[in-house]
Amino acid sequence: EINISLLGLEAKSYPDLKKLITFYSNKHNHDNTNKLIEAYNRFIEDKFDTVSIDDLRYIQKEFQNILDSDIVENTFDYQIFKNMIASIDIYIYGAAGDIDMKNNVRDKNMAENIFWYKKKHPKAKIIVWTANFHGAKSIKNIRYKEKEPKVYESNKLLGEYLSEHFKVYSIAFTSSEGNVLENMYG
Repeated sequence: EINISLLGLEAKSYPDLKKLITFYSNKHNHDNTNKLIEAYNRFIEDKFDTVSIDDLRYIQKEFQNILDSDIVENTFDYQIFKNMIASIDIYIYGAAGDIDMKNNVRDKNMAENIFWYKKKHPKAKIIVWTANFHGAKSIKNIRYKEKEPKVYESNKLLGEYLSEHFKVYSIAFTSSEGNVLENMYG
């Protein structure tokens, strides 16, 4: 018997996010559940011109308070809140132009999702489909341009995290022409 599971933990696309936030916010006796939901909705709907850094830090603080209160009932919900906190950091670093920190936070978060899944399913064989960049096991050794030989020196990517814990095989793909979509975080 073959058992295949597909898992994606992109918090911004989680279908019941509003219900999840409302449930735990109310359970945490949070007085400003509506304020929290409104601010997070503006963030996930990409209405960045109406969300300040203070709003984003407020959201993160409230989500962290929910996690710290030990009221989260299952590990999946816990992981979703961790992903929501990380997605805000990813946006903030990207908007500030700190691409290294944006990538480091994002890749660490992706790795933590895989560690979480593997802990729940210790016998699972896992295939991770990601962009070549994120799958690199040793990006620090890659020379990007002659004039920028150390451009990746401060990056630690998903492939490196995974190779520290698992036996990892990588298959890379490339293209010779076409367009690449702009990054969604700036």
